[in-house]
Amino acid sequence: MVDWKCPACPTTPAVDGEPCAANGASCVFDRRVCGCGYGKWTCKTVAEGCPLPGPNEGDPCTTEGLVCDYGTFSTGLDAIHGLEGRCIGGRFHNVFRR
Repeated sequence: MVDWKCPACPTTPAVDGEPCAANGASCVFDRRVCGCGYGKWTCKTVAEGCPLPGPNEGDPCTTEGLVCDYGTFSTGLDAIHGLEGRCIGGRFHNVFRR
């Protein structure tokens, strides 16, 4: 599971495109997932019904076909793989992207 409670997360919600200093930080603000890379925040709104933080492989789900896209963020030093959880047969199956 991705650690969404990184100590580098700001106490106020990050804003897409604003500067950040903690390359590699991944943070959750309400339904938005934000990653710090290349010195700026990149944020993605996660669909209703998707768990936060992202699901683990095999976690139960109830909405068949639900796709939960948590975005892909790059630190500028090393890519943080994106996470996409899909509800198939009552379980989440995760697809990691580069």
